[in-house]
Amino acid sequence: MPSEIAAPAEKSRALGVSIVIVPIAAVIVLLPWLAAIANPVDAALLALMVVTCTVGTVRSYCDGARPLGLVFYPFTFAWLTVGPIYQLSHGAFAWGDIPLFAQGGVISAAVFYTLLAVLSFVAGYELWRNKRGHIASNAASVEVRPLLLWGLIVVGFALAPFALAAGGGISGMFANRIDRVGALAQAGLSMSDVGGLRYALGKQLPIAVSIAASCLAIVGARERIKKSGFMGLHGNEFAALILSLGLIVLYCNPIANSRYIAVIAFGSAALYTFQPRSGWGGLLFAAASVGGTLVIYPLLDIFRRGFEETTTPKSGAEAFGSVDFDGFQQVANSIIFVEERGHSFGHYTLSALLFFLPRSSWEEKATPASIDVASNRGYAFTDLSLPFHAEMFVEFGVIGMVLVMVLFGIFASRTDSSWLEMASTRLGLAAPLISVALLGFLRGPLGSLAPIYLTAVGLFLLGLKRAKRPQPPSMEVGQKPLPAAAHTELKH
Repeated sequence: MPSEIAAPAEKSRALGVSIVIVPIAAVIVLLPWLAAIANPVDAALLALMVVTCTVGTVRSYCDGARPLGLVFYPFTFAWLTVGPIYQLSHGAFAWGDIPLFAQGGVISAAVFYTLLAVLSFVAGYELWRNKRGHIASNAASVEVRPLLLWGLIVVGFALAPFALAAGGGISGMFANRIDRVGALAQAGLSMSDVGGLRYALGKQLPIAVSIAASCLAIVGARERIKKSGFMGLHGNEFAALILSLGLIVLYCNPIANSRYIAVIAFGSAALYTFQPRSGWGGLLFAAASVGGTLVIYPLLDIFRRGFEETTTPKSGAEAFGSVDFDGFQQVANSIIFVEERGHSFGHYTLSALLFFLPRSSWEEKATPASIDVASNRGYAFTDLSLPFHAEMFVEFGVIGMVLVMVLFGIFASRTDSSWLEMASTRLGLAAPLISVALLGFLRGPLGSLAPIYLTAVGLFLLGLKRAKRPQPPSMEVGQKPLPAAAHTELKH
């Protein structure tokens, strides 16, 4: 009994120490850059961002791995905190946009709105986290629907002719992204065709189907191995696993696709294979999120141009001022866009959610918001990122952005809580896929990757079913049922 009491106390002390040490260490490492920022208010707000994101990261792994928290906080720390700290301290914005530095009020507003959005997410996340109870120990589990899984695999292979035709044949499916875009253009497909049937069949649907099928196949195989061992894996389950993994290699490889599509596909497969729920698993998850964004993500740009290009990708601190970290710059551009054109009141969001409607039947359908925001600044290349909170600001203003981020935090906390409760709900079991898709969601814009990750998550949820609820042990004749309090005692 004393050891049982001591364990939670030691865990609380470790949590307290981590919450203090990690933010202080992060601020100390970034202090030279923070001190070089011209506006001390901007520097102070960015330092507060560092503290908020690092504390959120620690709280997302210390009491068990929380997948959505372990993507939101580390990614925001790396992409929207370290990035702008470097940019403002070194005078480096992507695309040579030096004139943006002259608009100090816009830059300060971008820093403040980003911090406000993160704090709004924290408020929603902690609100649900403090109120959420635990699912009963006899709650029904969730299983994979074999027929739907195989249906997705069949559809995935049936879409191959459309994908190969659009991609320039099998070699085009493994060509670098510049050649791949050229092949799509020759096939008559472009960003303006997003939502059209040809683009959906040749690009979006194969990716979404392969991601959903691979995740379902891994979940099903893992559950079978847990019950019967690896030798107990049925032939049809092993075949589904191999075929679905082959589909994501064909449709989602990082050579011909964006880095976000590749991460969603292979990252979700890795999470479903290992299913981290412990504190140590969460710590590794956090390290992968930070290291992946700060180091690996910029280096993967080599797939965009191919290995034969003479230009080398930016690495080290220099990468933080490159196009890979254009998120904060686009937040500032969004503020300028609203000042000049006003708010869009949901037009971009509605167009993203109704991605399945072709532009031919909806002439007013919006292009991804980032294209309009970048075009408004006169950029030659406009297919850029647009952080989710910036898009919400463009749509609904500051108040709308805050409300959406609070609701987003509640959703993330609820999903993470379900995951920690042994994934006894469909939403809980979908947490790994949703968390990895969150990378594209946070980077934005909604109109770019939403058709893929919304479809993949939807198909994954359809592929799950609730198993039969376990029956309580039968009672002898005349035996009275235990009161609720007694069940609670037995549970603990």
